[in-house]
Amino acid sequence: MGNQYYKYNGTRFDEPEVTIGGPGFNPGNCGKPKNYRMHLRYGVPVCDACREALQEFDRAGRARRKAAKAGA
Repeated sequence: MGNQYYKYNGTRFDEPEVTIGGPGFNPGNCGKPKNYRMHLRYGVPVCDACREALQEFDRAGRARRKAAKAGA
């Protein structure tokens, strides 16, 4: 697998024959906030797991900032 670009075909990810530079898109990392950006970088539609992980990450950040502001 390595540095492969995975193309989403609507139901699953297909591995093309051409290898590209960079870290590559790995659908095994889906469900993590940082993989949301990988979807955007490689033009792969954002899956629900990555979208929800990013939303939870943002909620946690807002809660931390709100708590810090209230305590200061």
